[in-house]
Amino acid sequence: MRFLPAFLLLLVVNTAAGEAHAAGASWPLEYRDDSTNTFSWDKRTRPLIESKTHHSFAPELKAALGGPPGPVIVQQDRYFVASACVPHDCLRKGFFWLDIEGGPGLGAIFNGSYPSNEGQLQLDSTGIRGEVPEGARLAIVRWLEEVKAVPTLVEFTDATGARRSLPAASFLPPQRFVPPSSGPSFDCARASTPVEALLCGDPELSAQDLKMSEQYKYMLVSQSDLPSRRQLTALQQQWLQQRDAGCEHAAAPKECLAAAYSAQSKFLLHWIPLPSVPQDMPGLARTGFRAGDMVYRGKQYAVIREQDANGRTASFNAGLAAHQMAVVDSCTLLVDLPVGTAHGNHSYGGVCSLAAGREKKMVMLCNDDTIGRFGFRVVDKRKVSIEELARFVAAECFGG
Repeated sequence: MRFLPAFLLLLVVNTAAGEAHAAGASWPLEYRDDSTNTFSWDKRTRPLIESKTHHSFAPELKAALGGPPGPVIVQQDRYFVASACVPHDCLRKGFFWLDIEGGPGLGAIFNGSYPSNEGQLQLDSTGIRGEVPEGARLAIVRWLEEVKAVPTLVEFTDATGARRSLPAASFLPPQRFVPPSSGPSFDCARASTPVEALLCGDPELSAQDLKMSEQYKYMLVSQSDLPSRRQLTALQQQWLQQRDAGCEHAAAPKECLAAAYSAQSKFLLHWIPLPSVPQDMPGLARTGFRAGDMVYRGKQYAVIREQDANGRTASFNAGLAAHQMAVVDSCTLLVDLPVGTAHGNHSYGGVCSLAAGREKKMVMLCNDDTIGRFGFRVVDKRKVSIEELARFVAAECFGG
């Protein structure tokens, strides 16, 4: 291999950087409403973060964005937000804000403590010299409120490299109603319907309402993409309307409400968001998007989408270790292809992030319960459909 002269190498590097800058940073908009993990796995993400935050800050931020994710949020087709927490250490959280048009970016890392979740908020930017832009500040406040993080100390390293303290109160959410520990979830002083009055006047129903609210909110923030959150919100709003319509004039309204809350709690416990449905897997549409049929190479397979995408991570890592390969730190999709007979084999496939050096790789993995099959494939694109993953499992790990 021949080496380029130093001045020519510098010219090549500067030219590439100039081309990247000229192209702009609009490509993150491709990840609108998606999971932050898919943005994090893009090969362009690390250079982008390194250009918008200082070199001492960027690696930790990049690592934080690769763990359990929040959704990518885009406002006004201009302001981009991604967030996640550090794998296996969710008290440490990462946040990235970008002005697509104006150019500056801002990284944030929150280091919390258990159980209060109070801690230090570190902000960093190579493009902001003065105050934190109001849009970025508000986005940080919304993020901290959602993850229930309470900053007690805020430090900002600006474009000059100078570090200064900012008032923590500027990053606290506005005061909101806090329900009593006995319930219900809303302010009884503002109860406006017969159903709300009944919930406020009955201790058992009050407790059920608070428990339901907490279950719903936990599930909502656990969804890693906005379409899933919108689905869940619509379902819960529909249930509230049905609850009121069905129980307000019931012969036994208390019993009606108690049964309605119990049924909805069980429904949410087993609810799985609606994925995009491949055309040759229509069974998913008929079964609540949990399970469906797939025809591949002349054979029919049952495909089940598992609710816990990380439920097979330990098993996948055992297979990777046996092959002397790097382990995965999180997965965004997990499917099961059962043989379909009593006590028959189950073959699992996952789309996961491989922790291999600074640049994480997106991979498909599969194994099974009884035969010992194992499959591995690096994926050079940001998304893998259920259909593609199921076909990989069928080809590499199915049987028995």
